[in-house]
Amino acid sequence: MTAYETTESGLSFLIKTILGYQAPGYFLFFAAGLLVAAAIFGGKQFRIVFLWPFVILCATVFNPYLFPLLFERWPELIEEYYRFLWLIPAFLLIGGGFALIAFKFRSKAAKFLLILTFAAGILLLAVPSLRSYREIPLPANSLKADPELITLCDYIAGESETDTPVIAFEREDFAKEAVAYNPSFRISSALYLPGGAGNLKNDGVNFCVIAKSRPAMEEKLQSLGYRAIAHTPENMIFAQFFTGN
Repeated sequence: MTAYETTESGLSFLIKTILGYQAPGYFLFFAAGLLVAAAIFGGKQFRIVFLWPFVILCATVFNPYLFPLLFERWPELIEEYYRFLWLIPAFLLIGGGFALIAFKFRSKAAKFLLILTFAAGILLLAVPSLRSYREIPLPANSLKADPELITLCDYIAGESETDTPVIAFEREDFAKEAVAYNPSFRISSALYLPGGAGNLKNDGVNFCVIAKSRPAMEEKLQSLGYRAIAHTPENMIFAQFFTGN
């Protein structure tokens, strides 16, 4: 938050605070301009709801002759002063004020052009710019999958000769997460359902993922035509090397 120097005027501090609060946009200036215009076209009801409360704010917390006196009495207010700007319904004023002005025109074409201009102004002057969304990188791990699983899946995807490999995970939770992380994977439940590795050939499994230090399971996979091709700190990946039935 901007600091207040006793040598500067309250008005300069107010302007500095407004500029810092709305930077890098200008929405408070737009709101102020449309407030004046809408007060002319909006009638008594609009002025009661929006104009007079704004006038009261200008006469009190935004009064450059008043708030410096408050700062002298309560210096801690300096760091919190910008929060008074939250009291201004800026975006409601911008939208409502522009609608009031637009619908004062009888011609539908004039209304359409004004609304189109308003929409174009939002697109061109919005912060951040609409063009910046083209450069926003999507998170590589938007599902927050287990890092171990990501390593396994990425390796299998790179080594597989088919775009839709069939994979059997010993851990059921990995099997469920893997298909969410990479929808091209086809998952076999052979290793975590009754019957175990005996169902691998029937399911046409291309890769198996088991925990390390499982000599009995490793021997069973090798007897079925699978060979260890990679490992991570906790798991081993086996690939299908047998041919025929």
